Amino acid sequence: MIRMSRLDMEFHLFWDRNDPVHAELGALQLIFGTSTTFIFISFISFQCRSSIFLKNTC
Repeated sequence: MIRMSRLDMEFHLFWDRNDPVHAELGALQLIFGTSTTFIFISFISFQCRSSIFLKNTC
């Protein structure tokens, strides 16, 4: 039985282009990860701007 660490599994999910299902999962994982980060960053910057607008402090 082959044991793989979680990092190895994620690496194979992301880079295994021979298997279309794994490649698609990797692409979805990448898109979801970056969009979540983008939403989080824009939310933080929005909070920052509104607090500057309301209180002049960030």
